[in-house]
Amino acid sequence: MADINNITVSGRLGKDPKAISFQSGGQKATFFIAVNRWDSLNNKEVADWFHIEAVGSKAKYILGYANQGDFISLIGQLRTKEYIDEETLVKRVFTYINLQECKIFPKTAK
Repeated sequence: MADINNITVSGRLGKDPKAISFQSGGQKATFFIAVNRWDSLNNKEVADWFHIEAVGSKAKYILGYANQGDFISLIGQLRTKEYIDEETLVKRVFTYINLQECKIFPKTAK
């Protein structure tokens, strides 16, 4: 039986989502969101950055509607990728959120 792997995050897009196209014709969207929290030790608000990846229809939705500064609330799964750092030849592990569901709240015009 598979374990439960769900994460819910809400924050603002740091930049417009980036599109990556596959030879098969599919697409992947990658983007970062900043989630603000209060740092009581330093008495200020700080942002934690999360890397998000979406594929298929979810990628198409994100690429069509999400823009820098928009507020997004999402549910996803934590995933990891391993790769070799080309400069140091050290194996690295990269953690990201695989998007499952989301709601975009466009930033308001000033």
